[in-house]
Amino acid sequence: MSRFAIVCALFLAASPVMAEQNELSWGVMVGSSNYSQPGFSFDIPTVTGRLSYNVNHFVDVEARLAYGDSASNNNVSMGINWLTGVYAKARWEVMERLYVTAIGGYTVADTTAKQATGKFSE
Repeated sequence: MSRFAIVCALFLAASPVMAEQNELSWGVMVGSSNYSQPGFSFDIPTVTGRLSYNVNHFVDVEARLAYGDSASNNNVSMGINWLTGVYAKARWEVMERLYVTAIGGYTVADTTAKQATGKFSE
């Protein structure tokens, strides 16, 4: 079993909790991160843990930590070692339990690319 599959299984074993005002909640997302430039492109599967604090009815503050697998294209392999971010979410309830949401924040990632000439991390 790959490292990525083990991390996914551990994160998905828990179910998310919804927070009331001035409370914490957490959750798990499974998705992908994309990268492309002339000559190659990558679609890397990721699993993300989220911790959110509900400031009031309209604003949440959220932190995320993600782990990604790797993908190959044109003899180049790229992987996401980790990805983390902090975000503010503004939301407006359109009808009961249906929200329009805007999110903004800052993300930092550690990636590794391998090719025949060497290995590069950024």
